[in-house]
Amino acid sequence: MQVKLQIFLLAAAVVLAGCIGQPTTTGGGGTAGLIITSFSPELPEVEGGENVVFTMAVKNVGDVSVATSAAKIQILGLDDWAVPSGSPGKTVTIDTDLRRADPARGEEGEEFFKDTTLTAPQKDTTITYTPTVRVLYPYTTTSTILLKFATREVIKTDPNQQSTATIATTSGPFVVSVRGKLLTIKSGSNVEVPFQLEIQNVGGGRAFSGTGVDAASDEIDKIKVTPTGSGATITCDPSGADVRLIGGKSRVLSCRATFSTVPPATITATLDLELEYNYFIDTQTSVTLLKTSV
Repeated sequence: MQVKLQIFLLAAAVVLAGCIGQPTTTGGGGTAGLIITSFSPELPEVEGGENVVFTMAVKNVGDVSVATSAAKIQILGLDDWAVPSGSPGKTVTIDTDLRRADPARGEEGEEFFKDTTLTAPQKDTTITYTPTVRVLYPYTTTSTILLKFATREVIKTDPNQQSTATIATTSGPFVVSVRGKLLTIKSGSNVEVPFQLEIQNVGGGRAFSGTGVDAASDEIDKIKVTPTGSGATITCDPSGADVRLIGGKSRVLSCRATFSTVPPATITATLDLELEYNYFIDTQTSVTLLKTSV
């Protein structure tokens, strides 16, 4: 009878631990592409020398799948915590494909869960740590922009006509938009039409260039931009590798569409803009290390 009572009390304590005083993930975590859905230690307060399990979860909510081993998770801010034998450690490779979300079919993106164990150090004072978990991954954003230019002859015939742009961009950390209004153009040969695009980082993290998933300081905020036009020759500046985002948030591209011949009517061209980059997101948790008793 006494054994059954002890088991009941232990079960009740586990339930209460799940409801009261549990550590929570705070800050960041990403808003598009991959997001961090969970990062926390198993207990909010730990003793020196104790093995502590940290739980991490990452989910793909974008339109691009991430291949096996193409992404990794790092725990930062616990430099004086040891890695016990058999633990994955402070850097974990995401060893499963993270399938993209498919809202049209009602399918959510793949989610990855991982536990890693670290050993708390011995300290002569109580310290609250705020470790950061960082997820680094490669991603691609593709934007298709249909440009329709109205000529002066068309506007004279129908003043309601105008030059317009229709944009479709895959879901992820970046969005693409046209800045301002498109120009009305003239008919003729070798007609050049300038317009501007804006790339914006909305994913809650930072982009970086490079071939590996490592955020070197000289590669931060750099992405590869590849424009491809049809219906006209379209160039954008800057483009190519190592286009740097201003303040890590946005970059304006000055583009130009060149038509060999423009009739006195509306004319269309399509710009496929591909952004290739690595990306990282952070979020924090907290854990209090109690003073070592003597």
